[in-house]
Amino acid sequence: MTQEQLVASDTDSSLDVYEYNNGTTQLISSGTAGGNGAYDAYFVGNSTDGTRRFFQTSEQLTAADTDNQQDVYMRSGVTTTLMSTGEPSSSSGDLGTGSSDPFEPGE
Repeated sequence: MTQEQLVASDTDSSLDVYEYNNGTTQLISSGTAGGNGAYDAYFVGNSTDGTRRFFQTSEQLTAADTDNQQDVYMRSGVTTTLMSTGEPSSSSGDLGTGSSDPFEPGE
């Protein structure tokens, strides 16, 4: 995470999540259309094979996100997917996905 604008598509000075792989820097905390916003983003984790990265932000990066609450997103390739919305729905660790594992889609 950094506030530095490491790629041209980073148009703000908020904290963003990047990936550096094979000599290429990619902005991870952005929407599928490539935009990012004024809210900070925080790295949450990645899948064991490294193909999916998870981050948290209040930014509305997909049409499915209709609030300004902290949400968990998954970035796979150039696709950003909303994994959870808003506040946790229970004390069991459910982040609103319908699953107790925030790294797996809900039912």
